[in-house]
Amino acid sequence: MRFYIQTEPQFMDQSIEEIRFITGLTPMKHDELPDILLLNTDTITETAVLLSLFSETTKLFFIELGKWKFSELDELYDIGLQTTWPNFFSNTMTFAVRPQVDDVELAKKVGKDVGQAVVDSFKQQGYNRPKVNLSDPDIEIYAWLTEKQEIILGLNLCGDELNSDNDILARSILILSQWNRATDLGEIFCGGVSLSAYRLAFNDAQRERVRNRTFIKLPFTDKEKILNLLSKNWRKKTDIEIACYERKERLQIVKEKNPELRKIYLRELETLLTSREPFLVSAPIITIEKKKDQLVLLNNVKNLLEKNATWQTLTIVARKDVFDQVNFGNKVFQKEIIFKGIQTMMVKYIR
Repeated sequence: MRFYIQTEPQFMDQSIEEIRFITGLTPMKHDELPDILLLNTDTITETAVLLSLFSETTKLFFIELGKWKFSELDELYDIGLQTTWPNFFSNTMTFAVRPQVDDVELAKKVGKDVGQAVVDSFKQQGYNRPKVNLSDPDIEIYAWLTEKQEIILGLNLCGDELNSDNDILARSILILSQWNRATDLGEIFCGGVSLSAYRLAFNDAQRERVRNRTFIKLPFTDKEKILNLLSKNWRKKTDIEIACYERKERLQIVKEKNPELRKIYLRELETLLTSREPFLVSAPIITIEKKKDQLVLLNNVKNLLEKNATWQTLTIVARKDVFDQVNFGNKVFQKEIIFKGIQTMMVKYIR
């Protein structure tokens, strides 16, 4: 069975590395869908649970139901009938077809024809028809149309998005930094990277995320395996320290905003002078939007780190126009991205 894993196209390489680490399987970039990774797996349930527990670069995940060539749009209804839909969800569940096309009229056509095929498939199998619910369905069927005049149908096993753009950026910075998960790490300004590092280093399973996933309600997933995986002790022992350095006046604010920060060492920004973490990361783009503020704060960080001989690498994601005026040393990587509509740079420095 093929999994489709949706992520941010800008962080595809980092997502591939993270998913390989979590599942032991290597995903590939889809030839035609720019935000989709393909993952071949023989264990649907285990893969779905592992992504839910540990992935922070995944937005949604699907199983591929099929890919078909078509010459005319009127063929879409017959294509939809080629899937035995009662095998995948109950007629007591509501469903919606989510056409992944920009053209509004075309989207209506795809949604109507595939949706009718779903209903008729249930009727042909002797079941009562499931109800359509476009606003809040139990089941979402995604329909992608490609430039090769193919339609791909996929079943959303995830439900709501698993991770936000901030989550994906934070985990991607970690992977880009090449932090080895066995070495101390420090985040400059609390934007979620240090917490993502904590979860990665300690193999901290986010069990609460599984209960809201669609796959746990579907007839073809192994419920006993889900329970076994959730009851497993995934946590790893490690002596590393993960810290976050923040402005003195914001320490109490960030503690109150995110109680999970109790898991890491929260320190005043000025103590970067004597910090001993070899890997440093920072994503001011997450919490500090204005150019002026980013520039002032990063110049302050630069002055502090110039007097610190311990750090080895520094990976930063900030506004592109800020990097034009601040430099931390030797660049070994840089990439332009758009984050929340802002031209941004990912830059990695070494001493």
